[in-house]
Amino acid sequence: MNDIKDVFIFFEECFRRRAEEIGFAKARKCKYKRCVGECIQHINIVDTKIRGQQAINIRISVGITYVEVNKKIAELRLKEYDSKWATGGIDLGSLSVPSENFGRYLLLDTDLDALCEEIFYRIKANASQFWNKTDSMDKFMQALLDDDEDVRSSTVGLWRPSWTSLALACLIDHSKIRLVLEKYKDYFIKNMPNETKNILKKTYCLEEVEWLET
Repeated sequence: MNDIKDVFIFFEECFRRRAEEIGFAKARKCKYKRCVGECIQHINIVDTKIRGQQAINIRISVGITYVEVNKKIAELRLKEYDSKWATGGIDLGSLSVPSENFGRYLLLDTDLDALCEEIFYRIKANASQFWNKTDSMDKFMQALLDDDEDVRSSTVGLWRPSWTSLALACLIDHSKIRLVLEKYKDYFIKNMPNETKNILKKTYCLEEVEWLET
């Protein structure tokens, strides 16, 4: 092949076949997903063309989406829900032990089968552990409460573990709401809208939580 764009087309076709072997379907260009109960698990290819060269940098991110969690987060933060939101996402290299900068280059002579083999070895070895800890809301919430580094990190750039934990507690275990509020008390005092405080007090009988007073 004489054009790196053609190489990328063949790479993604090879990637698609590998993804389908573990139950993922192509959702759109560079994005693959599979459903495990309410959890949508996804794999994303992040591709960056190297200016002036016949080369593309390839990175892989993995993540999860819980639609109901995202809707609850939007409600709590007084934001409009967007169906494009993910609930958690993390670079594949961050899940390695030790963590590494896992990026690869597509070149005109890249062995695409070998590259896909390497990527999916990493997905099976590392991403599968992340998905196993987040494939139900109960497990996801407990991992956040336990400060599991990979799970916590997956939410930091999205809704912060604070809002995600609170949304999960509101949805599946009201007894954990006070624990979450105490865990992230300093953050919530500064960043929780007064309207949200009122909703929490009235809906979940939290009148005795003093700092929720507006």
